[in-house]
Amino acid sequence: MKNRYTALTIKMLLQVFAALMLAIIAGICVLYFVVDSGRFADFFLYVCGLLHIEFWTATSWYYKIFSDNELLIIAAGYVVLILFAVYWVIRRYTKYMRQIEAAIEAVFVEKDALITLPSELKPMEITLNNIKYMLTQREFEAKEAQQQKSDLVVYLAHDLKTPLTSILGYGSLLTEADTLPPETSRRYVNIIYSKAKRMEFLLEELFEITRFNAQSINLIKRSIDLKVMLEQVAEEFYPLFTEKGLYLDLELPAEKCMVIADGEQLARVFDNLLRNAVNYSEPDSPLRIRLYHEAENIGIQFSNYGVTIPEEKLNRIFEKFYRVDEGRSSASGGSGLGLAIAKKIVELHDGKIVAQSMDLWTTFTVILPQNSEEEEKVTNS
Repeated sequence: MKNRYTALTIKMLLQVFAALMLAIIAGICVLYFVVDSGRFADFFLYVCGLLHIEFWTATSWYYKIFSDNELLIIAAGYVVLILFAVYWVIRRYTKYMRQIEAAIEAVFVEKDALITLPSELKPMEITLNNIKYMLTQREFEAKEAQQQKSDLVVYLAHDLKTPLTSILGYGSLLTEADTLPPETSRRYVNIIYSKAKRMEFLLEELFEITRFNAQSINLIKRSIDLKVMLEQVAEEFYPLFTEKGLYLDLELPAEKCMVIADGEQLARVFDNLLRNAVNYSEPDSPLRIRLYHEAENIGIQFSNYGVTIPEEKLNRIFEKFYRVDEGRSSASGGSGLGLAIAKKIVELHDGKIVAQSMDLWTTFTVILPQNSEEEEKVTNS
């Protein structure tokens, strides 16, 4: 970083040196051609003559004022010349400052034009253009996310009408019909219940969207055994596995897998990843969960068999409100926030999450730092 402005440093030093040399040369020229040659004395006496001052009086004044103080006057002259040289150099500096100021304003004002600066300020030019590009990219991503969010809210609101219409219709049949066979009444009640559950899910999605940007995730960390946690999370999903005909392949090590983490937030990550795996799995297919040690880290993998996700979509899969299958309605997919939230929580734990998809298998891998025995003792104490 300190060597990036070598060209500017050399140029400014040369300018300072040139200004000082010009001041010295100018002083020597004035001293040699004007003062020492007697031209200045002649000029002084000529002016005094014009003012009707006697020759001897003018000569006396010249010796008292100039000849007796020659060294002082020469020194003062050099100081003035050097001050002019310094002023010229400072003007060069302020010119650079004005150019940089204009370039910084262009970062926030002009949208398309590239920022240009003199060659000696090339590193600054590159930095400002990079900042401008990042700001433009973030602005575009923010607008795109807002548009996706707005579209998703519209879709969810539209999807709310379907179960609501069913609830009202079957509720009306139950209240208006005098006598209904018990079997029919039970079927209507079951339909109303399933539609109500669907509405609950959609309302949860709406709530998740509204709170995502405003919510700050605060971690309450403690020592956690991921092996026990994954067993509990998998147990909660068995009804969904059964409903879709999925069979779980749970691969856990014999020893404990301890991490310092927020158990509630990690459970949220695993819930999102597992729910995503269930939603995109083919019926009657395997679903794998693998927990393993990797150097000083612990890895957790969730793999499902379904479709191969294209590379361009895989690169965007952790973006807010992004859904791989944009053709899906909210009835068959979530808000597109689950993976974004999972990524945010994992990164808050100093970990990382990656996605891979090939040969109809899609795998999400979470890497978390494994706590040492000393950390575990401190956390448990």
